[in-house]
Amino acid sequence: MSMECSAIILIIGIMAFSTMRSGRYYFSLGVLPLAIVPFIHLMGNVIARGLSALTPLSYFMARIGVDIAALVVACILFGIMSVHIKGKKQRLSYLVLCGGFTLIFTCVLVARLIAK
Repeated sequence: MSMECSAIILIIGIMAFSTMRSGRYYFSLGVLPLAIVPFIHLMGNVIARGLSALTPLSYFMARIGVDIAALVVACILFGIMSVHIKGKKQRLSYLVLCGGFTLIFTCVLVARLIAK
């Protein structure tokens, strides 16, 4: 899943850069939390090794915990970023779509880890 995560990070980075150049700074910042889960998943090996050395968790459980912690952080950032959205329906749409994408993607990543 490293290629998929890298592609998602690249696409989100391009989206953020292009919207920032057009002057829509809050939208640009609003899409950046979408890249947290793929980025942390790529860094998961290093983080999980450190966690498994410091805690009684196995490497496998630490790796799953890292992905779920990234999901929590991303969802918190979605909530913080949604404050800048004026309309209630637009805010709800942003939270549902971004949170849903992140949740589904995290479930896929965890399922792939379990399948290994």
